[in-house]
Amino acid sequence: MELTLKPILPTIAKLMQDQLRKQAPVATGALQRSVVVKAKEDKDGVQLVTGYLTYGIFTDSGTGKFRKPNPNAIFNPNPGKGKGGIKPRYWTNLDNAVTIRIARIIEREIAKQIQQSFRK
Repeated sequence: MELTLKPILPTIAKLMQDQLRKQAPVATGALQRSVVVKAKEDKDGVQLVTGYLTYGIFTDSGTGKFRKPNPNAIFNPNPGKGKGGIKPRYWTNLDNAVTIRIARIIEREIAKQIQQSFRK
């Protein structure tokens, strides 16, 4: 029996995309509208690929003396203003509630596939 996440990949990608769009900083709305998440499954596993306008990385991890890339940082909706650069917002890091929701979707799909395998 081979388990696959293929049936739920669009759901997970949409959930992530919606959350990242909510977290993206909004001045004109261009960055927010540009956020796209696509799910891919291949022989190596599952990938969720994000895309957005180039300047999004600067609003995410900061610039100048404030530049602090941190994949484990918590989303900071109000980084404040700083002289000498942009303070990091970490808007590309998913909120814990969304991560838990995605894990539950995956768990339900795997349980469903296991149940179906026993019915055969």
